[in-house]
Amino acid sequence: FAAVLGQYPAIRAAFDAAAELMLTAKFLKQATPFVALEGAALRRLAGNVRHQTAEVGELVIRRGEPGDSAYLVRSGRVQIVLDGGVEERVLATLGPGALFGEAALLTEAPRNATVRVLEDAEFLVLGRSDLLHAVAGSSALQAEIGWLLQSRDRPCQAGEVEAFHQETGDGTTITILKDANRHAYFRLSPQGWFVWRRLDGEHTLRRLVVEYLTEFKVFAPQVIAGVVAELAAAGFVATQALRPDAATS
Repeated sequence: FAAVLGQYPAIRAAFDAAAELMLTAKFLKQATPFVALEGAALRRLAGNVRHQTAEVGELVIRRGEPGDSAYLVRSGRVQIVLDGGVEERVLATLGPGALFGEAALLTEAPRNATVRVLEDAEFLVLGRSDLLHAVAGSSALQAEIGWLLQSRDRPCQAGEVEAFHQETGDGTTITILKDANRHAYFRLSPQGWFVWRRLDGEHTLRRLVVEYLTEFKVFAPQVIAGVVAELAAAGFVATQALRPDAATS
């Protein structure tokens, strides 16, 4: 069979392309968040991705730039870095199966971190239209991408807000947030106050979950997400806004 293929380069190329498509689809299926994709949708996405390689030390994306691609690590490792001023902070190290860069495709925000290659790497690169098409066709993928965006968001306090502390009859201290410009108020429990003080534009929800666990010995991602969502709905917190084309997908 190999000898026959050697005599027909076009047929060999077609077989090689089909094999690569199958391998790409298999890898996507094993990677978060694309485990939710099935059948034709999975094959369509696999056929649309681009392959890209990068060497140690190369910057794949830079903080502050607009983005039109998301990257899935196929091999190697990358480092997510928050660079600013004379210091930089390492946020995470990602390996095969990890997705990054999706926030700039689905929200109005520019790249919120720099990604540096730690080991020679290969990526599957997804364009905005391909990602939106895949998300629109799968409610399970919508949920996975939504949680990924939410956990990596860095919400920050909005407006000029004052905080007043009051002690209740049972000895619990509650906090009242006041935005005088909007004549708006918001009441926080001690746990909510803990979260509020860390909404500085640098803490991701994932990091908040870890710090909350350390402080209260409770793993409560949904509680923290709920507090942030309520603060955002009340105008006290700024979060990522979905792009119009993403919101309507």
